[in-house]
Amino acid sequence: MSIRQGNKVIAGHINYHPDLFDHKWADHLLNDVSWLRADTFSWQDGGVYEAAYDHLESDISGKSLSSETISGITVQFYLADDGHKICPDSQESNVVSIYNATGMAWYYIIDTVNQRFKLPRTKYGFVGLRDSVGKYVPESLPNITSGNASIFSWLNDSQKIYTEGAIQRTVSNSAGLGGGSWVGTGPSKLNASLQSSAYQDDAPVQQRATEQYLYFYVGNFTQTALENTAGLNASLFNNKVDLDGSNATFAHIVEKQDPTAGNNYTWYRKYSDGWVEQGQKKIQIAHNSKGLITLPVVMANTDYIAQAGSNQVNSSGTFGANSTVSANAGTTTQVRLGQFNSASANMDVWWEVKGIAA
Repeated sequence: MSIRQGNKVIAGHINYHPDLFDHKWADHLLNDVSWLRADTFSWQDGGVYEAAYDHLESDISGKSLSSETISGITVQFYLADDGHKICPDSQESNVVSIYNATGMAWYYIIDTVNQRFKLPRTKYGFVGLRDSVGKYVPESLPNITSGNASIFSWLNDSQKIYTEGAIQRTVSNSAGLGGGSWVGTGPSKLNASLQSSAYQDDAPVQQRATEQYLYFYVGNFTQTALENTAGLNASLFNNKVDLDGSNATFAHIVEKQDPTAGNNYTWYRKYSDGWVEQGQKKIQIAHNSKGLITLPVVMANTDYIAQAGSNQVNSSGTFGANSTVSANAGTTTQVRLGQFNSASANMDVWWEVKGIAA
C-alpha cells in the first residue's frame, strides 16, 4: 500500500525523492544520515549537510525579521517563501523557552558565523518515554468527580453558583437576600472541562498510540564535506609522518652501521639532529694496558659521554676484586680505553660513545 503526498509516493517509498526538510515519523531509530532526528535539538554542521544549510541560508537572503508572541514569549524569525520560520542563532534562548512552555518549537535556527543549523523540535507526535519507542501507550482520560470543596460565585441578588469538581449547581435564597437559608432549588449540570482541560469541545480521545520519532530530510553527506575532511587530515599529518627527513619535526636515523666481523664489530647510529651513538661490541685489551681507540664517526668536540665494560669472567667466575675497565674522552677522533685486573689476564671489552657528531 502506498500513500501519496502531492505527486510523491511516501509510504511505499516507490519513486520517492524527498525534498529538503520533508519530515516523517518513525517508530524506530533510523540509521540513515539523510534523515536527522528533530528532538535532539542539536547543532548540525553545515559543512556536512551542505545542501540543507545552503537552503536555509538562501531562504533568509534579502528577508527582514518578523516576530510573533507565543505564551508571552516573543521570537524573531525570517519567514521563507516555502513557509519555513528561520531564526537567527541570537533567538535560540527564546525558541527553547517556547518549547518548554508549549512542547513545540517549529522554528529552524541558523548560525551563519559557524555555518550550522538546528531543526524544529516538538514533544508531540509521539507519546510516553523515548526509551520505549515502538511500544504502544493505552488510551486514557482523567477521572470525573463531583469534587469535595465548594466554590461559589454570585449569579444575582438572590442566586449563586456552586462549583464542585465537574458539577455545577445553582441555588436560591428562599427568604430573599440577607435572610433565611440557601436551598438547592436551581438546576445542576455536568461540565467535565471544569475538572480537567483534557475535556474540550470536539477534542479527540487519546487512543492507543505507537511512540514515534520525528525526522527531517537533510540530504546525504556531500562530496565537498568528504574532500574537506581529507584535506583536514592531510593538514594535520603533513610534515609529521613522512620519514624522508626533509620535513620531519622529530629526530630520526639518517645513517647507521651494524657491527660485523668485517668492521671489527664497530657500530653507530647518526640522527637528523646531529646526535650520534657509536661503539664496539668486543675488543681484547691486554692486562693492565691503556690505549686510544679510533672512533668510526668523528665527534664535534670532546664533551661526549664515554663508557666501557666487560662481560668476560675467568674460570672462577670473576676477574678479582680489583678488575676495572674504563673509557674516557680523548680526542674528537679517538677514545681512551684501559683495563686493569689482578688476575694478569687479557679481557674482552665493549665501549660506547654518545654526543654530537662533527
